Amino acid sequence: MDVPERAVNFRSLSIENFDRVVFTPKRLAVRENSVDRVARAPEAVGATSTPAEVILTGATGERSLLTFEGPDSDAGTVGRMQAISGKPGTKVSLETSPALVLGFTLRMDGQALSTNVLPAGDLLLSASRATIQGVGAGVRAVNSSTLQVKLPEDSPFFRLEGARRFFVVSATLSERTPLLLVNQAPIAELELLKQSPGGAVASALVAAGEVRYPDYPKLPPRMLSASDFLALGDLDRAWITYLRLNPEKAAMDLRVEGVAGRIDRSSRAVKEDLRLTAFDTLWYRARAVVLLAIIAWAASISVGSYMLYTNSRNAR
Repeated sequence: MDVPERAVNFRSLSIENFDRVVFTPKRLAVRENSVDRVARAPEAVGATSTPAEVILTGATGERSLLTFEGPDSDAGTVGRMQAISGKPGTKVSLETSPALVLGFTLRMDGQALSTNVLPAGDLLLSASRATIQGVGAGVRAVNSSTLQVKLPEDSPFFRLEGARRFFVVSATLSERTPLLLVNQAPIAELELLKQSPGGAVASALVAAGEVRYPDYPKLPPRMLSASDFLALGDLDRAWITYLRLNPEKAAMDLRVEGVAGRIDRSSRAVKEDLRLTAFDTLWYRARAVVLLAIIAWAASISVGSYMLYTNSRNAR
């Protein structure tokens, strides 16, 4: 599957845990910053050079960070990121948060990073815990650097690569329109979780809901609260029909279709299995049979009790 479902326009973009970024600049200016300080103003960028190819390489054993931003804080669309193709077996985590601007954070575990970024014009590229090759003699290791870049028309993109065990992409979008993050994706498991500000795991449900059983329309729905934990397992032919960001909500809209062999709800530290019991299945599918069985059972108990009472009186 592709995440997001199509390329997206962004105001800012961060890539954490990258391995290589390769591009051919038309114009380039570089400034090495003090520890973890990012220079955003164009006039703060130092001497200009025009190398044939520049390679940024993430430092081995460290969580390298790369950020694309506009040359000024009022920039609209800074660039466009190509969708990332998720391979089978990859664990995908998506997060959004209430904000005036629309954005998301994507983490992928278990696959390599491969995507392209096409800038809309000049931009600032900030890198930390990385090395730079192609700007002067040899390879320079820098803790933090800022590059002001203009790309040529015949090679107007940055190529991002990574082979680490996970990477993280955070994007602030330039358009407040619904964004389809995942579309028609087969899944094996689904957990609706988030991390609280204190670092603990919390429920990702933000509104009350209900669990219905379409094969049993007379069965009352099981209610869900916004704080309940919900997990679906033993999925069969399960698909995410859509997972999208909606600018009208501080949340993501999710639709899943398929068969869940297990559905667990945890409410106030009490875990409940929401699967139908054998009695539920029989009661709501063949209620008359159940009633007859209950009547027959009650009748047999009554007859037995009466006979026991009669025998006990005769024995006296």
